[in-house]
Amino acid sequence: MLMLTCFAFGGCDNVTNSVPITNTIEKHEMEDNTATGNAVSGKPNTASLEEEESVSYECDRGKISLCLPDGWSHKIDKYKKTKEDESFGITFWQNQSKKKNEISVQYTKFFGVCGTELETKKIKINNMESEAGYYDGKPYWDYIMLDKKFKNTFVVLNFCESENWWKKHENQVMEILDTLTVNVN
Repeated sequence: MLMLTCFAFGGCDNVTNSVPITNTIEKHEMEDNTATGNAVSGKPNTASLEEEESVSYECDRGKISLCLPDGWSHKIDKYKKTKEDESFGITFWQNQSKKKNEISVQYTKFFGVCGTELETKKIKINNMESEAGYYDGKPYWDYIMLDKKFKNTFVVLNFCESENWWKKHENQVMEILDTLTVNVN
């Protein structure tokens, strides 16, 4: 079975450049707009969510932000540059999972995939034309490459290890991704 080991993220030399960084975390009270389906404060409808946390990371290469509902945690992958690549991102997961079934949104200079047993589908993430890749006939995507208008690549990686977990959390993961904003400097 082909796994995600085909992704090319660069070398192992993790030399960190001194780059100005900013982490921002805010709490937002959400209104219940179930009947109208409207977004609150310009955000997608997350009517089932009582409260959400806005998480962002910014460095001189760009900015990434998204909103996480209660019960979800995250880590910031701070900007690092190696001889082969540069990257930063946000990885998030649902707190109640026994395993860390993580979703990771990453900026990377290089991203490669193997075409063996790969099916792709066009999807939208927060109105960004994107392409989802599905390996080995799985019912859930392994990666999403965001809008190709970016100079380098923003990619969403799915490190889900369980189809049952995905079935239970797919809607919430996609709601989170629909809050995603990315900018490249």
